[in-house]
Amino acid sequence: MTGPDLILARGTPEHLRSLLTPYFSEQTRPLLEDALALVKRYQAESGLSEVRFRLEQVTTDSCRKFHTDHVHLRLLCTYHGLGTEWVPGDLLSTDTMNAAGIPSNISSDMVRRIETGHIALLKGNKWPGHEGRGVVHRSPPVSHLPVNNRLRLLLTVDEPTACGMSENSNPTIRQKNSLSSEICC
Repeated sequence: MTGPDLILARGTPEHLRSLLTPYFSEQTRPLLEDALALVKRYQAESGLSEVRFRLEQVTTDSCRKFHTDHVHLRLLCTYHGLGTEWVPGDLLSTDTMNAAGIPSNISSDMVRRIETGHIALLKGNKWPGHEGRGVVHRSPPVSHLPVNNRLRLLLTVDEPTACGMSENSNPTIRQKNSLSSEICC
């Protein structure tokens, strides 16, 4: 795929459009418009006026361990490649969870995958009434796959200050071959 490895920004959909349009070619502009439509859907569910927008080309086993996010609500959409894996809450038993709300043993028959192109709204640890009990999920392991099958294009939308996002780094664009590490939280 062409384009930056990472596009990270915060703002309203209109602000994001003006900030990010220069990083999208005429051919990839429909991707930006679709992502901004998902931002609006997230806004409708979360009630937030601003969001944190992250569109990333992932080629590693980033976020490979099952975890819950320290946010209220997170929207995920994998545009290309394997979708996020998750475990249904009704299969988790509280007596097998550690202090972070992650089961010590997750068998492969418990794991589900979000289909490519589908939208997931995941409640995080901060969701009212579910404090400490967010949706258990992970990025699918890809390191065992042939190199040309590892790429995922993942959109993440959540609250504007998630993962320490600040106005000082708005937007952050990481080009191919940069030395920055994968961003995950």
